[in-house]
Amino acid sequence: MDEERDPESDLVGISSRFLRVHPPMTPNAGFLGCVVRFGDGSYWKLMKPLSQTRYQQSDPPYEAAQVFACTRLDGPADEQIGREAVVKVKYQVNGTTQSNDFYQRHLEEEQEAARLQDLDDDEEPLERARRYVYRATHPVKVPNEATTNEINALGKFNECNCANAPHLLGAVQDVIRPRVDDEAMIHGYVAFILMTKVPGEHIDQKKYWALSVAERDEIRAAFREALLEVWDCRIVPLDTSLRNITWDKEARKCYIVDFEEHAFLRDTNEWSEDLTEADYKMWGLAEECRPRHLFAEPQ
Repeated sequence: MDEERDPESDLVGISSRFLRVHPPMTPNAGFLGCVVRFGDGSYWKLMKPLSQTRYQQSDPPYEAAQVFACTRLDGPADEQIGREAVVKVKYQVNGTTQSNDFYQRHLEEEQEAARLQDLDDDEEPLERARRYVYRATHPVKVPNEATTNEINALGKFNECNCANAPHLLGAVQDVIRPRVDDEAMIHGYVAFILMTKVPGEHIDQKKYWALSVAERDEIRAAFREALLEVWDCRIVPLDTSLRNITWDKEARKCYIVDFEEHAFLRDTNEWSEDLTEADYKMWGLAEECRPRHLFAEPQ
């Protein structure tokens, strides 16, 4: 292959360009080891899973999500080869029988209501019910709203130059091939969301409550600064839990991650200017959240 000319100059998504040099690590291993080409011409290899695969099978199109550490292999800027970042992979999956039956029953109820009221076949409630059933049972190209939500939030952090959240580096879509995941909807969408890697480690409940009160106070103070910075970008995270906070012990700084669920404020005056005790409680950081039956207070 001629390395001076990019044979995939007009393509984005899963790439075969580095297949011989960087083969997938194991067969049928999901997306681990695959190489993805983004819109700027850069190639990134998914090197290591940073999370388990999470399945959302209640709101169609149903999705699975997994986060990977990735490394840049090639691209327009040679000095960035070897750069590390993070990719969140979101892909369409089949629903459970229970979920699909729920949407099918809802469609039948809407059809019966339309018949009894002699409504047109394209009335909005009936058409909406049909869309739900279709998205639950067929491959689609448009991702779940949670995926577009996260891409939009990360892009907003770029605009605001937010110092306490990941920034969007790129996002591309492709279609799901066989042998990715037994739950995958073949020919459905897969989205790769490339973002900057934030320092530190996710806050672990057991480790957090094993710290002294003074250390927890320091983390809460850093968290306050991080969340206020995110709010200043008019993004209010709704998935509030310890797992979505990272703590950089060396820099004594917190970061907020995972923005699939968030509210966007049209005006920063719509939100409180400071955190309340209820905010710390929602995120699992307040002292009253401490599971005293599991952890003894450090001396």
